[in-house]
Amino acid sequence: MNEIMAMLTPKTVDLAGGGKGSGEVTPQMVAAVIHDLKPDVQRYAFLKYSLDESVKGVLFDNCYLDTVNIALKGGWKLKGDEDAGTLSILSDMVLEESINPSICSVCNGAGMVNNKGSCGVCGGSGRGTGISVRKTAKRLKVSKHRADHFWMDKVRLLMGRYIEWEHDIDSALKRLTRTG
Repeated sequence: MNEIMAMLTPKTVDLAGGGKGSGEVTPQMVAAVIHDLKPDVQRYAFLKYSLDESVKGVLFDNCYLDTVNIALKGGWKLKGDEDAGTLSILSDMVLEESINPSICSVCNGAGMVNNKGSCGVCGGSGRGTGISVRKTAKRLKVSKHRADHFWMDKVRLLMGRYIEWEHDIDSALKRLTRTG
């Protein structure tokens, strides 16, 4: 998926031109398939896979508004100093982790240490710890207990939305490769 989406770096796609019937997947074809997705899913795809920063502001704003609506519909009980600003930080933190996942600090994302075998910290995945209870507590300025017993469920809920978006993008690109 990354290789196909990488075709869409900013200013790569000339929507006036088309493919030449060679059966090759072109940037125009990728753009057309992504265009069929919901607008925020499109923005997510362009930001995560094509590094198109021009969509970042609108995407982060819309995800914050969605987070507020989810909180209202879900009856989230904010306590103390928690407010809309807390929801903004939560929304940004989860979206940023989804777009740019953390990498292991020991192997720098390689999955191996000194080419001598799997990294003992990440188990060879190269992935970092993601959003931990401690990180959540620090960013939201809440206790670890509050982060663990209230906010981590919200982190998982929001992360699940972005995983769903990635499945939508993947499905769209699979249709392209079947028909391309």
